[in-house]
Amino acid sequence: MAPFLANKTAMPGSWKWMLYGDDDTVFFPDNVLKLVESLDHTMPYFISDAIWYPQMQDGKEVHVHPNPDAPRCLPCGYAANVSGIRRSGFNAMPACPCTVEAACYMDNLGAFDRANSCSWAKAGLGGWYFIHGGSGAILSWGLMQLRSFEDIEAQVRAKTWFGSGDSVLTETVAVQMGILPTDPGFGVQHPNMRAFDPGWQGPRQHQHSSEDDDTEDWGNDPVGVLVRYAGEDVEVPFAEKRAMAGSVPEEHQAAVYLHRRLSELWQRYAKHRHL
Repeated sequence: MAPFLANKTAMPGSWKWMLYGDDDTVFFPDNVLKLVESLDHTMPYFISDAIWYPQMQDGKEVHVHPNPDAPRCLPCGYAANVSGIRRSGFNAMPACPCTVEAACYMDNLGAFDRANSCSWAKAGLGGWYFIHGGSGAILSWGLMQLRSFEDIEAQVRAKTWFGSGDSVLTETVAVQMGILPTDPGFGVQHPNMRAFDPGWQGPRQHQHSSEDDDTEDWGNDPVGVLVRYAGEDVEVPFAEKRAMAGSVPEEHQAAVYLHRRLSELWQRYAKHRHL
């Protein structure tokens, strides 16, 4: 409910883009402004390229993020010629905006039931398809005008099952507003690149999530990268040094240093507040 409450209480005309993320998500304002500078804030945009979506592994359905098979669109007026680019995953194309129907038209993987007016092939959208809140998302002013706060509140209160906040948000935007995520498009021409949860991916290596036996985290958060290169048994402060001296690519080292600095600041704050 937080994004919708923020929109309700904001002064009219005081904002164009809203940043959504977990309490430990870090946004770089200059990069955010660069990402949205060519986009129309009055169009309904729900922007993310880090999306949870299931796939079969060894005969078992596993939830994976970021998953290139997850339905999404490219931004309206996306400049690159996507028709001649060979790529795997969902066949995302530009949409103005990314409605459920638009994504259904692009569907090359059978995510939608075409015989039933482009409905999802499975029920319970928020339980298996949603943006990853830890990686963050960007919501446009136009998106937040599609439904009233009261309509959104009524749907959320009527839910009988709650997952994570990011899953509830994605389901609410899809059901109430008919909008699915728009991928900024960085990964179309550079498959190893992401705008959200960025960094060098190299070979797509799975990092098993200890929170759920049926999930796989393919993200590039700094801690994940450190564990990948330095090992799970190494504490983070020491893992950073080992990883730096090892094989963490140079272009990812800035994120590692950032995490180290944030960790130090948090430890100082916690000590000061006796937490």
